[in-house]
This record gives sequence, structure tokens and C-alpha cells, in this order.
Amino acid sequence: MGLDKGDFNDVQKDILKEIGNIGIGSATTAMSFMFHSKLTVDFTKVLALEFDEVLRLLGGEDELAVSVLSVFEGDADGMLLFIMKKDQADNLVNMMMQTHEQIEGYSDMQQSAVKETGNIIGGSYLAALESFTGLKLRLTPPQICIDMAGAILSVPVIQFGQTGDKAFLVESSFDDEEYDINGFLLMVSEFDSYEKMCAVFFPEG
Repeated sequence: MGLDKGDFNDVQKDILKEIGNIGIGSATTAMSFMFHSKLTVDFTKVLALEFDEVLRLLGGEDELAVSVLSVFEGDADGMLLFIMKKDQADNLVNMMMQTHEQIEGYSDMQQSAVKETGNIIGGSYLAALESFTGLKLRLTPPQICIDMAGAILSVPVIQFGQTGDKAFLVESSFDDEEYDINGFLLMVSEFDSYEKMCAVFFPEG
């Protein structure tokens, strides 16, 4: 079953939510340790959405956003895109750097902190996916981009849009004692890679 062939049923959604919860939970623990912050997860939603629906969640194609993109390869190939509205990314940077700045342009150190967060979240999600499926996957070094949401999402659309009109999306809200942060992790893949994952998650018969 591919992502362009209808909605997930309740069992499928429960499995995807569990993978999302495990991945985000592991990432939160790692970030709390790394940044010496009491970080907790408020909620996690796992959805299969069309790309224009993702844009609406982000506030539209002209919304300024910050993203961290990594490619995964191995038994399945695809992209992981961690994306936040700019104000949410600013909260994340201030939390990590223990500052209270109105951020205009990101310094190299601030960009590095955002990249590391995206790498932790993407890596934790991929590890949970490997655990559930038994697939062997590896993640390439992350790349950060600060641009309009429409421009950022055009990358996975151009790369994988022909294989389906939907992507896995994990929406999470987490906070420490001062900041609330909302972000989205998208996974998009080639059709045959989705087929491999779905064959494990949802065998037919």
C-alpha cells in the first residue's frame, strides 16, 4: 500500500504514532542531556498529509521557516525534513544557547545548534523505524535552510512528488521551563521504499 492510495486505517495510525512517540521521546531525552534543559514532550501527532496540507500547517507558502534536511539510504531511500516556523526555531535556539535574543540572522554557532537538533530528531525517528521494520538505514549529514515554507517543501516535492502526493508527518510540541516549541518531521520516500516499509507494517492477506 503506497501513500498515494488512500488513508491509513486505525491500526496503521497507531503503529505510526508509536514509532513517532518513541523517536521523539528518545530525541527529547538526548536534547535534555546535551543542552542541560528539562525538556518534556507535550504531544505527538502522526499524520499522512498532502504537501499543500503541510504548507497550511506551517502558515502558508510565504511563511518564513527553518528546516534541517537529511537523506536516508540503505534498505530504503528517502528524506527526513525537520521544519519549524521561524519564531519556533528562535525559541529553540534561545533554549539551547541559554539566551534571550530577538534573532534576525543565525550565526554559525546558532545554525550548528539547529542542525544538531534536527539530526538528533531525525536519527531518533530513523532508529525507531529500523527497530520496528528490521530495515537497515543510514542518515547523511544534515543541511540547514532558512527560507519560505513553500521553497523548503519544493525540495521533497520535486524529488519524490511523482511517487505519491502524501508524506508521513510527525508533529510534536515540547517545552522546558521557559519555552514552548512546535515542530514537524516529514518523511518522504520513493514508492518502492514505501512498499518495503508498508510490507512490514501492514502485510496483506
